Amino acid sequence: MSSNLIIDRILVLLKTGRFTEAEQALKQELAKNPDDEIALGFLAVCYLDAGRKEDAIAPAKRAVAISPDAPWLLAILGRVMMLNNRLPEARQAAESARNIDPTYTGAYEMLSQLAYHDSKWQEALEHAEAGLSHDPEDADLVNLRAMALMKLNRISEASATIDFALKQDPEDTFSHSNKGWVLIEQGRYDEAIATFRDALRFGPENEYARDGLKEAIKGKNWLYRGVLRYALFMGKLSQQNQWLVIIGMYVAVRIISKMADANEALRPFLLPLVVLYMAFVFASWIGTPLSNLVLRLHAIGKHALTEVEKRDSSLIGLNLAFALLVLLGSLAATPPLSDTLNLLGITLLAMLIPLGGYALSAPEGAARKTMAYLAIGLFVFGPGSQLISLINPDFSAEGMLLTLFMIGIFFYSWIANYILSKDRRRFN
Repeated sequence: MSSNLIIDRILVLLKTGRFTEAEQALKQELAKNPDDEIALGFLAVCYLDAGRKEDAIAPAKRAVAISPDAPWLLAILGRVMMLNNRLPEARQAAESARNIDPTYTGAYEMLSQLAYHDSKWQEALEHAEAGLSHDPEDADLVNLRAMALMKLNRISEASATIDFALKQDPEDTFSHSNKGWVLIEQGRYDEAIATFRDALRFGPENEYARDGLKEAIKGKNWLYRGVLRYALFMGKLSQQNQWLVIIGMYVAVRIISKMADANEALRPFLLPLVVLYMAFVFASWIGTPLSNLVLRLHAIGKHALTEVEKRDSSLIGLNLAFALLVLLGSLAATPPLSDTLNLLGITLLAMLIPLGGYALSAPEGAARKTMAYLAIGLFVFGPGSQLISLINPDFSAEGMLLTLFMIGIFFYSWIANYILSKDRRRFN
């Protein structure tokens, strides 16, 4: 069989998800010629597509060692290193590919992706436009340009860019996804829903479109819309600037709170700002999983949720329902039972924050277990200690554990924000 026919067969196997057959065919070729850089390159791609990203490293490196001047092999190595979170090596491979062939668009695509991942929106835009100067119709570069423009808040330009991409390929799932996100930015939620449905029709496995569909449906609810606008705003900032906003808001509220304490006349005007901030922080943690619970009742939205999201939203819903029932029970009880029930209800409400953090962590991410351990620990100190007090009113450690719970809840948002932001910077 000629090499072209072998390549064509491998491409068909990869496109149809028959990774085992593709791997076997490639290994047969490599058994005949261990230095076949083309087979090695495709084997790395095969491993990546099959989710075996660590296995892809060796064949990708071997292929480049055999043919170090092949830009497409360097691009494969760059993609392999990027998905294995070895970003400096990925960037080096992409830059080498560009230096060898300044017209190779695959190098610019990789460099744009890496800059976008690092929240360097202007740099991502420049790399995408540099690649488009060599191939103005490269769909991946057009979409990367649109994504960078959205982050730079140049929404009208992003919209025009996506319209161009869809004109070139009306069935491109990635272009439809980006169009949907542009519509969300513009507050056109019904149109966004229709666009994301088109994206999923052309690419049923497109998680970018699935996430957009959920946000578009939930964005129609004015209660959730504030959480969505905040998430979009924060998503356009670098990690450093995100922390500046979080710390700045906290410091501002602390100053307002002290001013309210010091000035009786201003208190009625300042305290609502403090309450609004607390409600906003609470909503930022539980808004997504709680809205997913409501989304399960939506005719379209329920199909966009994963099983993990359904399970997490159920956990949030059950915790909230139990907290409200306990608080209602405390109204009917008498002291000291009513006091214990009241504290139990309050600690259960507070537990919505760590449970929300757990729900916000990626199912396959490194942070998932850490967030689970934090939630379990806080449950033991808070609701756990109150449950023990219900069984044993003489439980002496209840006060100490409750104090630890309150301290833990206070520091949780800072710790969890750090853990989650670090996890989001990984290619999972």
